[in-house]
Amino acid sequence: MEKTKICMGCFEELPDDATVCSICGFDNKTIKREVQKWCQGAVIEKRWLLGCRFSQSDTYTIWRAWDSVLEIKCFLLVLNDDSDMALSDIAVLSKENDIDFKILSAGIVLDRKVLCISADRTDIKEDELCIKENVWGEKDIISHIDNGNTDKNDILPADTLLNDRYQILGIVGIGGFGITYLAKDINLLRNVAVKEYFPKQWVQREQNYVSIRHSGMVEPFKYGLKSFVSEIKMTAKFIHTENIVTVTDAFFENDTAYMVMEYIQGESIGRELRKRKNKLYDTQEIKEIFVPVLKALSNMHERKMIHCDISPANIIRKKNGEIVLIDMGAAKYIYDKKMTFTASFLKPDYAAPEQYQTAKSGKAGNEGTWTDIYAVGATMYHCLTLEKAPDVIKRLESGTDKIKVEHRFKLRDRKKWIKLACDCMELDRTKRIQESYTVLERIDELS
Repeated sequence: MEKTKICMGCFEELPDDATVCSICGFDNKTIKREVQKWCQGAVIEKRWLLGCRFSQSDTYTIWRAWDSVLEIKCFLLVLNDDSDMALSDIAVLSKENDIDFKILSAGIVLDRKVLCISADRTDIKEDELCIKENVWGEKDIISHIDNGNTDKNDILPADTLLNDRYQILGIVGIGGFGITYLAKDINLLRNVAVKEYFPKQWVQREQNYVSIRHSGMVEPFKYGLKSFVSEIKMTAKFIHTENIVTVTDAFFENDTAYMVMEYIQGESIGRELRKRKNKLYDTQEIKEIFVPVLKALSNMHERKMIHCDISPANIIRKKNGEIVLIDMGAAKYIYDKKMTFTASFLKPDYAAPEQYQTAKSGKAGNEGTWTDIYAVGATMYHCLTLEKAPDVIKRLESGTDKIKVEHRFKLRDRKKWIKLACDCMELDRTKRIQESYTVLERIDELS
């Protein structure tokens, strides 16, 4: 297979017969390879590969760059030595409001103040970008979180400073393979969520460091760490995608890895379900939850990725009502036939039959877009009935694919919705709805 030719000025694909890039104007005959200097071809802090200079003013220089940690194209805004501008006061705006800019991280790099910025397209011109100062006003930042009687042995204590910029405030979640903290980004003066790779069954805390319990757990820990890094890079593909959590930074420290994400103030659909008791969602509420989820999945599926862990716990409703899909820990590329790290840690009420087969055989092969569709159907069924979908194993053992639905749920406005959920949960993957856009079309017909 021939390698794709890449412009080293903007990191876009370059036609085979071209040396001068039509996007950034860089002449790829002049490629340099220098280290620790602000020039094209320099590798900065073993992370950023500099492309060509994008723009320059009396206050700053903006470079195109490749972030090797997140594996994304980005821009680095580097303040001049004599600039007294605060990084937290800088806003990066589109003059015509047609480009989505996101400030990912900020810090001191080679003794210079630097902002890492992402844009939803890289073919932008200098006159399309606007840099402003002091536009924020007072920022609303959470400064404390009460974790009550949480076991303190495994978690990092409050006020721990990670990567010289993320101040731990408390925990927001603990799973089998990681701990998620609420933190303050002291450089950008905003709250972030920081997820630490911490597989509790294999490691223990020694001061702030992560220590493997014994030699037999070294290889599982390394394999899990590789999977966590893959999660970071996959999530970073969707920085500008609506309804998918935004990753902003990642780093290694304390003998483990950390992923920094936007902090979402809201509540999972799983928690909502527990609170509702006997109060059913109406069909409009169901639509408001699942249309954004399916649109997010459509974006993933277009990139040949599958989420593999759709469930009420991984769907968050923000305080403003926006729905966000989180947790790419089990996500993988459709063409990846290797055994996934999380294949044996399925959510029994939402996992598709082929995921159980993968976990049993130790060999992936039948997962695809239809796998996510099954989980969407099971989650939708739970929201429609306030009851979990029938157990997959029992359905397989009984040899019947038909799901019995109680008469009280067969009301006119819900009957077709429940049929849609059941169609998504066909045991035979070849009979199941295959694509998220098909489910969206069915929902549109029900509206």
